[in-house]
Amino acid sequence: MTEIVIQKQYAERPSIVIHDREAPSFEGRLVLSLLEKWGMVAGEIDGEDSAGRSKLRLPTPQELAARACNVAAETVAEMRKRGWLVQVPPWSAVAQEAGLGD
Repeated sequence: MTEIVIQKQYAERPSIVIHDREAPSFEGRLVLSLLEKWGMVAGEIDGEDSAGRSKLRLPTPQELAARACNVAAETVAEMRKRGWLVQVPPWSAVAQEAGLGD
């Protein structure tokens, strides 16, 4: 869902702000990034051709999605363990601090 908000900006001039109400979480963004990389180049061993060379096949969408989600979950867990993630205030607090109210 997307909200369209009219908000006063410079010299009290109204401005249109488009605010998406749904967005991927950090894990979700990581999954999408991993999918971009694996979607076109990852191959699974799929037997041999008549000359004895390995054949590869692309992972199924289900295999690709499951692997990306598993790697994203492990990566985020490790980053939390190492203290590599920071807390960000909610938009309502940012807007209030910046004086972006009505």
